[in-house]
Amino acid sequence: MLQDIRENAQGTIAKIIIGLLIVSLSIWGMDAIIGGFSGEPEVATVNGEDITEREFLRLVQMESQRRLSRMDSPDPSLLNEDQIRKDVLESLIQQQVLIQDADSQGLALTDADIDALITQMPQFQVEGQFNRDRFVSTVRNMGMGVAEFREAMRKQYVVNQIRAGIVQSGVAANENVSHLLRIQNQTRDFRVVTVPESAVAGQVEITEDEVQAFYDDNSSAFKQPEQVDAAYITLSLGALAESIEISEDELQAYYETRADDLAREERRAAHILIEDGEDADQTMATLQQKLADGASFADLAQEYSIDTVSAEEGGDLGYAGRGVYNGAFEEALFALEEGEVSEPVETSFGVHLIKLEDVRRSDVPPLSEIEGQLRSELARERAEERFAEIRTQLADSAYAADDLAGPAEELGLEVREAKGITRNGGTAPFD
Repeated sequence: MLQDIRENAQGTIAKIIIGLLIVSLSIWGMDAIIGGFSGEPEVATVNGEDITEREFLRLVQMESQRRLSRMDSPDPSLLNEDQIRKDVLESLIQQQVLIQDADSQGLALTDADIDALITQMPQFQVEGQFNRDRFVSTVRNMGMGVAEFREAMRKQYVVNQIRAGIVQSGVAANENVSHLLRIQNQTRDFRVVTVPESAVAGQVEITEDEVQAFYDDNSSAFKQPEQVDAAYITLSLGALAESIEISEDELQAYYETRADDLAREERRAAHILIEDGEDADQTMATLQQKLADGASFADLAQEYSIDTVSAEEGGDLGYAGRGVYNGAFEEALFALEEGEVSEPVETSFGVHLIKLEDVRRSDVPPLSEIEGQLRSELARERAEERFAEIRTQLADSAYAADDLAGPAEELGLEVREAKGITRNGGTAPFD
């Protein structure tokens, strides 16, 4: 059988099949190779400028979150995903047209202009002053890098200038202007006489029969809504916590376990941020070599870092504790000794070199100063542990009892009353 296969493989039909396979693989293989170098996929192209899929999906997510935040009861299933994607795509196309128009008119912002705008934005200020930590954390929460945010501001600002020019411009016919001026310049003279109710009240007499007739004809206007009186028991986490006694020994033990949390450590970091691209490794090797040769970290940050806000301060990011920075960035920072520079750290913003400038720690306050706070925390923890159990016990007792007096006495709760409750509500908790 193998001999038959060999002989058939030398035939004309086999050669034709092999030739077709080679041509097919050449066509689709070349397309795959070319596609591999085509860069980031795009969702639309406007006059040769691509709108990338990454930018499109990021804005779709932001628009979905914005629409959810406007719902009284946010429910993602109520969102029309197709409509959101259509609206975002149309908005990006319009924006790209305006950006190209701005470029053709020579409208642009310098880095200094962008810095001035950022430092004046209230969401980046603390007590009226620009705060770099607030700026960086806010931008990260938006899912953007600092460089990406600055570029978005640069484009959006010139686009808004063009839009404002269009909105504020208009053409009015001479007849319309003349008519408007005539209306604006018109005047009216008039006099007013006010007749108060008291001036004629003495001249009117109302009989009992008229009152009764008016009541009968308009009885629906005097109808009172259906009302009920309710008895109820309130089981609250706060009230349960207040009933829990915490001994001095328990408080002391809790204070000792919280000592590490109460002594907060903050680290002052500086960084050099570069884009994560083909030249990233070479650039990082150059930076590390210059640092080894004695170059200043601050000078290199000013020259190389794409985080231009911190670069002006030599890469300084200020003091921050845990939970502020990206996970990889934080892990590298808290593993450094003072004055030490990290190896390259990759995050979603790019590649960092991190230097630990300083470490400061706050002392653990004495127990006497925070006794009330710790006692409340511990009591609330104990209350949370018991709350689910007591809630189930209350539900079972109330279901089996004829009234609320028994369950209330069993659990040490108070039976309260609320009167005059309508279908539209009443006093708390029926409001």
